[in-house]
Amino acid sequence: MKVSPARRRVIIITGAVGCGKTSFVGEAAHLLKSEGLSVDGVIAPVVYEAEKRKGYLVRDLRSGEERILARTTPFNTSLRQGPFYFAEESFRWVEQLFNRRFGSQVLILDEVGILELRRKGYYRLLESILRHYEGCFIIIARRSILEELIALFKIGRAEVIDIEAEKEPLLQLKELVKAALR
Repeated sequence: MKVSPARRRVIIITGAVGCGKTSFVGEAAHLLKSEGLSVDGVIAPVVYEAEKRKGYLVRDLRSGEERILARTTPFNTSLRQGPFYFAEESFRWVEQLFNRRFGSQVLILDEVGILELRRKGYYRLLESILRHYEGCFIIIARRSILEELIALFKIGRAEVIDIEAEKEPLLQLKELVKAALR
C-alpha cells in the first residue's frame, strides 16, 4: 500500500555533528507529549568517557529502556562505520519497537546516517515507515547527508528544521507536527 504524501508528514531535524540534535529531540518529544500527542520512537544519546565520544546508546522514548548502539572499541560485530562498531541486535530491537507503535501520532528516529545510505542500520525500518506510516515522522540526520538521504528514500516533501539556523526550532517543530496531524 502506498501512502499518499498528504496523509503523512516527514520532518527532518538537522545540524552539524555535536550540535545537540538528540537533546533537542528529547526535549521536543517531552513538549509534544505535554500537548497531549502520542509520541514514540528512539533517541541516540552519546556515551562519553574522559570527555571523549566513545559510543552511542539507543533509548526507547516510551519505556526509557536503553541498549548499546555503537562504540569505538571492537566487539562481536561486522557492522562498522568510521570509528564505530554497531550492535546489529540493537537495530533489530528498534525495528520490533516501531512495528508495535505505528498507531502513535508521532514517530521519532534518531539518528539516520551513513549506515542507512549504505542500506544498513535502520534502512529497512525507514523504508517501512515511509511506505506505511500515516502519522508525523521525525527523522534526525546530520546536515552533511541531508540531500543524499532525501534522494535515496524518495522523501520528496519534507520539512527541514536546522536547529542551528532557526531562531525558535522547538516552536517551529510543534507547529509543523500539529499542522501535519490536522
